[in-house]
Amino acid sequence: MNVKGPIVVSTDPPYYANIGYADLSDFFYVWLRNALGENYDPSLSTFLTPKSNELIATPYRFDGSSELAEEHFKNGFVKTFTELGKIASPDFPITIYYAYKQTEDDSTGTASTGWETMLSGLIEAGLSINATWPIRTERSERAVSIGTNALASSIVLTCRQRNARAEVINRRGFISRLKESLPNSLRELQQGSVAPVDMAQAAIGPGMSVFSQYQKVIEVDGSEMSVRTALALINQVLDEVLSEQEGEFDPETRFCIKWFSQYGWNEATSGEADTLS
Repeated sequence: MNVKGPIVVSTDPPYYANIGYADLSDFFYVWLRNALGENYDPSLSTFLTPKSNELIATPYRFDGSSELAEEHFKNGFVKTFTELGKIASPDFPITIYYAYKQTEDDSTGTASTGWETMLSGLIEAGLSINATWPIRTERSERAVSIGTNALASSIVLTCRQRNARAEVINRRGFISRLKESLPNSLRELQQGSVAPVDMAQAAIGPGMSVFSQYQKVIEVDGSEMSVRTALALINQVLDEVLSEQEGEFDPETRFCIKWFSQYGWNEATSGEADTLS
């Protein structure tokens, strides 16, 4: 990058494998090429738009390999944000807009490959995630939401360069720090009128702030804790904090309380119910 002086970085990066903009652009490109090709050569000289360098995780471009597609996405993320981190102004955080639901369940808990890969890339690029804020920016009537459970919020991540002298902490210490800091952060989010349906997404910020401030978190067996494990632990502590706030209510009652505080007696989509539950 040939940039003089520090800059303010605020960006909306590719959404992992959600939207293939290069493929979508071919619909318009064939008409543009036919109408303007002679005037914009060589920009419009190819039959279709170039796609190999697009920073999305599309397995079909890697002979069907999801692993290679994910590696392409993460490596590109690391390279991009490493360079952005070098030129970003220290007076302002880097802000990144993202929209992902945590919809995948496995033995480690609930997570999202998109979130995991993106956060791993940011941390590997030397950035610390300080906060995540949900912003209601999406219309439920937009085309991508029709017949789907698309997220209604964009998530804004604020990041800064991680301290070069960041310490190493073990799993027990990380969980202890989460339990110390997350209750206060959660109260601030609730006072800020963050909707219950967005609380799990918003809590990623304070949780990842603890995780990403360290050089690494060491597991019991000596290995380095993954972002997926960290996200699962953040969700676990979040659930414990909410349980304490809501007393001895069973999960079904807690769901009803959240639903009523969000929607009252009104209807909403099944996707919102899945997120709350």
